[in-house]
Amino acid sequence: MSRPASIALLGLVLAAGGCATVPPTQVKQFDEAQLIVDGTIAHYGLRRVRLFVGDVPPNASARFATRQNWIILADDVLDGDHWLTILAHELGHVVLQHDLPIVLGGQGQHIEASAYRRAYARIEEQREIDANRKAVEIMTQVVRVPEREAMRKMAAFLVAANASRHPCDQFDKLVAGFPQDWSADFSCKKQEGPYRGSLLGTDKDLKLTR
Repeated sequence: MSRPASIALLGLVLAAGGCATVPPTQVKQFDEAQLIVDGTIAHYGLRRVRLFVGDVPPNASARFATRQNWIILADDVLDGDHWLTILAHELGHVVLQHDLPIVLGGQGQHIEASAYRRAYARIEEQREIDANRKAVEIMTQVVRVPEREAMRKMAAFLVAANASRHPCDQFDKLVAGFPQDWSADFSCKKQEGPYRGSLLGTDKDLKLTR
């Protein structure tokens, strides 16, 4: 979907009050999700974020529209097992202000193109690691999920997302920051075969977009 078409669609949703596209079977989960969004914003002292159910890029689960401060969930997310983790991950990006552009080099400094791409990818990858960790914090401090359970929710999502190698790398980075016995029963095996993407992957790789 083109950017103008996407903005026009979201504008119609906003005018309708934001809940017009929520399937009847998801109203309870949507209301709970919006309370989590509101609680997160209040907890961290940020400006309001609106939550919608609507169109996202193909094969994606969610997106964060940075300029509008909207989180949009795909229409099947709230029916799934990982909706809280997906929402918390997106909120992690909000809290960490990952809508700010990545700036490399100083004024007048020249960076060779391939070096620029590698440095940019490393920063993107680190943002995903940080958003995963912040998601655990949000589930713990805002939703009041015990920290061990919150970490396991995030770890389970990464294992389930293991369509390529990178979710397992993110999984390793996540569980390394918590007691080992919390994740001893989890196994995330990297997929076989060549993988030409980034080492850890981005939101797009995890079927999340920003």
